[in-house]
Amino acid sequence: MRFREVFRYELEGLLRSPSTWAYGVLLFLFAGWILLGTFDSSILFNAPIRLTWMAQAAGMFGLLVTAGLFSAVAVRDTQAGMDPLLYTTPLTRSEYLGGRFFAALAVNAALLLAIPLGQVAATLLWRRFEPELVGPLGIAAFLQAFPLFLIPSLLFGSAVLFTIAMLARSVIPVYLGAILLFVSGIVAGNYAGRIEHPMLSALADPFAIATLEGIGRSWTPVEQNTGWVGFPAPLVWSRLAMTALGAAALALLFNRFRFAH
Repeated sequence: MRFREVFRYELEGLLRSPSTWAYGVLLFLFAGWILLGTFDSSILFNAPIRLTWMAQAAGMFGLLVTAGLFSAVAVRDTQAGMDPLLYTTPLTRSEYLGGRFFAALAVNAALLLAIPLGQVAATLLWRRFEPELVGPLGIAAFLQAFPLFLIPSLLFGSAVLFTIAMLARSVIPVYLGAILLFVSGIVAGNYAGRIEHPMLSALADPFAIATLEGIGRSWTPVEQNTGWVGFPAPLVWSRLAMTALGAAALALLFNRFRFAH
């Protein structure tokens, strides 16, 4: 029961915050902008693999949104000076941490829907100028990145950033952590692309940058225009590995967190 109350309180607080909706607008605009700004006419504007690649790029940018949401729920009591009073309540660690984490996770997952919506808007805009370069509008093509790229990346990134926020009880380390995840993800993706074994390459690629690029590189233009990324085994295992690392970060937080200054 107390878990539900913490969850509802944090959820309502995030939904009332203007910054939450600003994050959604930011993701919407960035997803549309990056889709428009990177088009080179080599494949269709809304080729499924291109939509997936751009969605993952927008998802990595969304690490800053994740940092903002999870730092807000993590340090609110400390900033308001209410933490000494809160620590005297009968809340357990699982209720306190779980309610806050899952409330922010639900809001963040909903905000990620702004990415395919931004891509749809950009595609409709481009179709007005060059309709011959736009393929059929299938909603599944815009959503295929959601279960295999955006959500696993969110589970990993949110767990790490929430752990930092709750242990540091400060906003600045969370944003530094988000920047570090972003940079390390790009660097790891560059090095992972040099590994010849497909499974090891995928496991060394935290945000599946090189893995997705490798899939598209082996396809013909026709396959790129019509083919689906699907669920290849190396990619699935890579996503499961990142989710497991996120779970390990939450386990560390649960072990280290104390209701004390």
